[in-house]
Amino acid sequence: MPIDNRTKKLAKIVVNYSLSVKHDENVVISGSIEASDFVVALYGEILKVSAHPILRLTLPELSHIFYKYAKNHHIEKYPEIFDYTVKNAQKYIGIDTESNTRELSSADPKKLARRGIITRPISDYIVNEKSKIRRVTVAYPCIALAQEAEMSLSEFEDFVFGATILDWKKLGEEIDK
Repeated sequence: MPIDNRTKKLAKIVVNYSLSVKHDENVVISGSIEASDFVVALYGEILKVSAHPILRLTLPELSHIFYKYAKNHHIEKYPEIFDYTVKNAQKYIGIDTESNTRELSSADPKKLARRGIITRPISDYIVNEKSKIRRVTVAYPCIALAQEAEMSLSEFEDFVFGATILDWKKLGEEIDK
């Protein structure tokens, strides 16, 4: 299935404008399979500027399974490999999508809180170390978020892409007038 032109434009904006990805930089793309078209578009744009895309993809139900079956040693395990990846990247793209907005509603709140504490140094690094890593988070249209907004997917896509300025050059020309 071909990728929506709005998705391609958004990928170009993220790579070339929002993050100004440069030659030989490592760029983490973190998101879920629901944004696969966007991930593919980002991957291509990153390669076009001779940078290195690094994928961190999640699948539906993995979080639910983790919190259902994880023992204390799983919860307490610091994700060293992801920490290394982030600390060796210059750019980070977080993609906000969901397959099920209620996936963790039955998860043990103590496990969720403890895991959040364990992984917090990584998210703090991504958010606070602006001189070391530049980041952007992109809300990408998906079925679960469309349902939460009480819209069809196509209506939600129109809403999200309509709220995103996809033609920065045109906007600049209008501002200059």
